[in-house]
Amino acid sequence: MYTGPVIDTHMHLWDLANGYAWLSKPDPAFERLIGNYDALRRNFLAPDYIALTHDENVVKSVHVQAFGFADDPVGETAWLSEQTRQYGYPSGIVAYTDLSDPRLEQTLRRHCERGEVRGVRMPLNYHSEPWRRMADREDYMRDPQWRNGFALLSRHGLVFDMQIYDHQTPDAVALAQSFPATTIVIEHLAWPVDLSESGYERWMRFAASMAECPNVFMKVSAIGCVFQRSGPALALRYLRQAVATFGAARCMFGSNCPPDTLFYGFEELMETYRNAFSGLAASEQHDVFYGTAQRVYRL
Repeated sequence: MYTGPVIDTHMHLWDLANGYAWLSKPDPAFERLIGNYDALRRNFLAPDYIALTHDENVVKSVHVQAFGFADDPVGETAWLSEQTRQYGYPSGIVAYTDLSDPRLEQTLRRHCERGEVRGVRMPLNYHSEPWRRMADREDYMRDPQWRNGFALLSRHGLVFDMQIYDHQTPDAVALAQSFPATTIVIEHLAWPVDLSESGYERWMRFAASMAECPNVFMKVSAIGCVFQRSGPALALRYLRQAVATFGAARCMFGSNCPPDTLFYGFEELMETYRNAFSGLAASEQHDVFYGTAQRVYRL
């Protein structure tokens, strides 16, 4: 199994003093989505991440926005830059911004003043069941003002980390086709909700349609939050199919820690991913665990 260097493309840090509403008290909708998460409601700083991962050869990481600094998301970027200055992690930042905000251009410039920023994320998960929603609308990717904001990303050399459910894939494909110069990284295997056999077949079709867009990459991440107690066998099936569909050069590992530690110890998590890709050629395993992330996030 793979023993080389690892870039973790999806991790989170937080200091509760920075105003994370979802961590200040239990969120009933989020609890219904992933279960009790009291264990996350504590500070998790760069030294904690280093201690968690130090035995697994994680040499670089990409921090993905964690909903801190509600009044000004650039505050989270500045705080993370200070963590990097002190501890060397994270290596890159995917910051939050509302792409429909009239002040978007200014916000992007301020984010990019911090040299670690490589992309942005605005969660778009929308579902007919309200407790699954992480966005307030289902039509952002079709909205002209939002798309005008999306058009600014390539001008700033920014990746868009896209968090959606798999049934939102048609909108994602249409967006990718309209903006071929913008790199889109689909997070969390496009978060399949229906884990039945028919749901898996539908997810495969969705994944294949996304893979037809050369500017779309797949983040094989969050198997804890997505599959929860379903067991590693189900996760392995999705992980292997994702790489078979996109190719290793367009897939990248992300731990989604600390949220995924609700379901896996970090050593067990890494063992599951290494097992999933152990049948690949050595160069392909290197792509999934290091090379793709290095190229996409320019680390």
